[in-house]
Amino acid sequence: MEDLARKIDVEKLISYSDDLVEVLKNKKDINNLTQCLDEAQILQSSSQADSTEVQNFLEAENQKMINSCKQKIDETKSELVADANLDSLQRELEDELQRERLLQEELRYVFNRCHFIEEVRDLELQRVSIEVRKKIRKNLENDELRAHTLDTQVIQFHVVEYVQFRVIANRNDQHKTVLTHI
Repeated sequence: MEDLARKIDVEKLISYSDDLVEVLKNKKDINNLTQCLDEAQILQSSSQADSTEVQNFLEAENQKMINSCKQKIDETKSELVADANLDSLQRELEDELQRERLLQEELRYVFNRCHFIEEVRDLELQRVSIEVRKKIRKNLENDELRAHTLDTQVIQFHVVEYVQFRVIANRNDQHKTVLTHI
């Protein structure tokens, strides 16, 4: 039962490989795949640039807000504002710090996403490279088989020529021998 399952899986794998080779034989499909990879690389580059720009902007804004909050706290302390105002400013600062942490988590997610896209692109390039090497290897094997077949045919031709020559030479020798006896 298990051998049957393996055989079915191997047959599916062979079928998939054959289909993939057929797809890659078509230059248009390779061009489309290459174009998709190029577009993915452009998208990744654009995403990284946007991510860096957003990160710089958010860091600057967060720093402005933090500085603003610190300044407000300092002003409030210097004016000896009531404890209620100090608590309010403290909560505002904590809210801003929480918001900054959330933005940093979001940035980490964006950076991880960019890294994932790059890994997928690298894997796809490796897959295409392997398929191209397989195709080249198969073409070389076919060329070797054709060369071997041609060599075999040439040898067979020469053997037949030699045998015919020997038969004719033997007949001539027999004919000369018969003539000398007569």
